[in-house]
Amino acid sequence: MSIDSGWLAMRGKLERLVLALLTCLAGPAQAADELLVGVSRTNMVLPLYLAEDQGLFRQAGVAVRLIDCGSGKRCLQEMAEGRLHLALAADVPLALAMAQRQPVAVLASVAWSTRDNLLIVRRSSGIREVRDLAGKRVGVVTGTGAHYQLESALLLGSTDPRRLTLVDLPPPALVQALDSGRLQAVSLWQPWAHQLLRHLGADALVLQPLQPLLSHYNLVSRSALLATRRADLERLLRALAAAVDVIRDHPPQAQDVLMRRLEVDADYVQATWQDFGYGLTLNQQLVTTLEGQRRWAVRERYVSADSEVNMLDHIESSLLQRVRPQGVTLLR
Repeated sequence: MSIDSGWLAMRGKLERLVLALLTCLAGPAQAADELLVGVSRTNMVLPLYLAEDQGLFRQAGVAVRLIDCGSGKRCLQEMAEGRLHLALAADVPLALAMAQRQPVAVLASVAWSTRDNLLIVRRSSGIREVRDLAGKRVGVVTGTGAHYQLESALLLGSTDPRRLTLVDLPPPALVQALDSGRLQAVSLWQPWAHQLLRHLGADALVLQPLQPLLSHYNLVSRSALLATRRADLERLLRALAAAVDVIRDHPPQAQDVLMRRLEVDADYVQATWQDFGYGLTLNQQLVTTLEGQRRWAVRERYVSADSEVNMLDHIESSLLQRVRPQGVTLLR
């Protein structure tokens, strides 16, 4: 009996091994049809999380795999290096990519917020206003929306950003560095900001900017993909249109997906839910924002002064016009 049981167990393992090998062998042919989309852990990605979770991509007839890159900036880099077909990114890294004349095409904005990025200090540090950051070590992921909003807050508060020491670290390291005292302030996005605020408790203080800035989160494609996978890109947008309808019509269902995908609790979702808007749009405000951020990048020498570019040349509106025409309000 023990011999038979052992043989059956071994046989089962062999069968599973053979199945795994066959799956691996079959994988590339199936993966070749997948659209690989780079995302980062943020509320702004909810339409894609929901489309994947609810099978909306499959229903629309397109295979999509979401790849976590850590930040929109990194997602765009991965796309430029050929490891992704599309990326989700906020305005600033997108404006920098356009200014560097990378072959990118914006298909739609999928989310927006004025509260995605927060500037956080410890109360015990004595810092109470943005101008108190002069001479301090401030952490941020450079070339991101958090970076732009930090420098905008400084300038609006009559503080030269060059009086700070900027420390470029990924979000998890920023949280640790402020906690340990190696940094006096950090500018970072949700849900990392909420995680830090909860950890610091009563010692946490959010420095409020004089003027909140609207940030868009955008679905960006390689330009060449418009010729080779145009039908799939339209199917992708149709799946996202269905997802944003679920967010609008069934918030509890969408909130449950957000909790599971970000690995956060209901308190976080309820506290931040009203801070974010979702939809599929291409509007003139996006163009104006991108142009302003390109000028900022030139002034701060993140890109060369000859980086003049027509942002509209990088916006592909025809697909969204077919899927959700009321979302397209560009001035040509």
